[in-house]
Amino acid sequence: MAACHNLSCYLAGSRDILAHVKRRLGVEVGETTDDGRVTLQSVECLCACEAAPMAQVDDRYELNLTPEKVDRILEGLR
Repeated sequence: MAACHNLSCYLAGSRDILAHVKRRLGVEVGETTDDGRVTLQSVECLCACEAAPMAQVDDRYELNLTPEKVDRILEGLR
């Protein structure tokens, strides 16, 4: 999972989203979960500022993230 931390995403709450993901996965940025399924990254820009905050999960963009949406995404990865 690559979470955007660029200005648009930051202003839309990416810092809180990233903190939520870290808590849920039990990893820091740059680390991989114990099961090897998810590596958490923080990236400069994913070019979807109009849908901030957002992240890339595998080959798809997840837009307008909320903690609830992140929870659903993470459940699908396990």
